[in-house]
Amino acid sequence: MSVGVVIVVVAVLLGAVVLFWVLQKGGNGLRRHGASGVAVILSVQQTSGREGGMPVSNITLEVTPQEGPGFQVVAKQAISPANSYLFQPGKQVPVRYDRANRSNIIIITDA
Repeated sequence: MSVGVVIVVVAVLLGAVVLFWVLQKGGNGLRRHGASGVAVILSVQQTSGREGGMPVSNITLEVTPQEGPGFQVVAKQAISPANSYLFQPGKQVPVRYDRANRSNIIIITDA
């Protein structure tokens, strides 16, 4: 393997690690500082993506915030197969979202 190929492989791996760290930090920031609400799951569609080894799904939510009018949004979230029962249409779930960009939302689970 040439030095150039090794450099490219290392750069790609480092980029992936940094991206994963940024995404995790964003979710943690929302968990701590996002606006609170309750949402009803309208639909769940599994994507072909994976995050942390878990399948990623698009989850359509009808959100009732603690303040302001309700809204509908699609959350992209990794779901552990062991916790898939928590993500069923009709189920009510707690959420946190970014007030400035309501499409930046996470479903809060204890798992």
